[in-house]
Parts: sequence; C-alpha cells; structure tokens
Amino acid sequence: TANFLSFAQDFGLKKVWRAVAGGATRAQSVLRGLMTISEAEIVAVHDGVRPLVTPDEIDATVLAARANGAAILTSSVADTIKEIENDRVMRTLLRANLRRALTPQCFRYDILKRAYNQLNEVESSGMELTDDSMLVERLGVEIVAIAGSARNIKITNAEDLAIAEVLLKLGS
Repeated sequence: TANFLSFAQDFGLKKVWRAVAGGATRAQSVLRGLMTISEAEIVAVHDGVRPLVTPDEIDATVLAARANGAAILTSSVADTIKEIENDRVMRTLLRANLRRALTPQCFRYDILKRAYNQLNEVESSGMELTDDSMLVERLGVEIVAIAGSARNIKITNAEDLAIAEVLLKLGS
C-alpha cells in the first residue's frame, strides 16, 4: 500500500490519503477498506476501473445518499435483455425498468457497516456479490437510483480501453 500512495503522489493525486490491500473478492476488498474507517457520514465505493465518472455524477450520488441513506449511480439499458436458462430464452425483461448499476455507490456509514456484517453469511450461501447495493438491499433499505452517463464504462479488457480512449478524445 505504501507503493500505491507513492504512485498516487507521483501523479499528483492529492485526494488519496490511505490505501488498503485488497481481499480475495471485490466485497472483501470493500470490507477491508470499511474496517479502516472509524467514523464517517457517507461512504462512497467506486470502481477504479471506471475512470470516466464525472464530478457532477459523484456529487449527485453523495447528496442523494446524504438525504436518503443510500444511492447508486445508474444508466439506462439500450439493449433488449433476455433471461436465459439452459441455453433457452425464458422471458424478455422490460427495458424501461432496467438500469446498469455503476459506481460510485454511496451509503450512510452505519448502513454500509450493517450491510457488510452479513458478508460471511452471504458468501457462504454461494451468492455472487457484484456490487455493494446487493448487501444493502438485503437490509430492506431503499436505494435511490441516480441517472448517470453511459460513458461511465467499466474498463476490463483491451476493447473497453479502446472505447474509453475514443470517449476521451470526443470529450463531453
């Protein structure tokens, strides 16, 4: 983690004040970070592989979490989505009701802490956790969906990186 802080400093990243080694899963990494916080009003969890998020999107999500307890950034789904079982189409999901879950995902500290108290139980059940709001949903907490840009893509392969480069060249 000292190497990361040095790296951040070398690139002039002034807002990085602590780095924590990740866990075996995304959720365990978030838990490790959460365990280093003793007190906070709002915790924002953001995927480092989503570098195109805007300051306005971050602000809107934090403000909604401050007002409501929990908020996530989302974007509309353009494609038709099918539910598939055993390589067979079971049904078509209503696109109007679907959103892509993005980050940041912001929560009041106490809510996220309670949500992560369930982590061992949820992981033991075999449930795949793909974002933090899944744990918060299990608490019955209402989560506000904030409309974000489809440009807030997740860069996980060379194709994603090429798309991000084009988006950056196009600007806003």
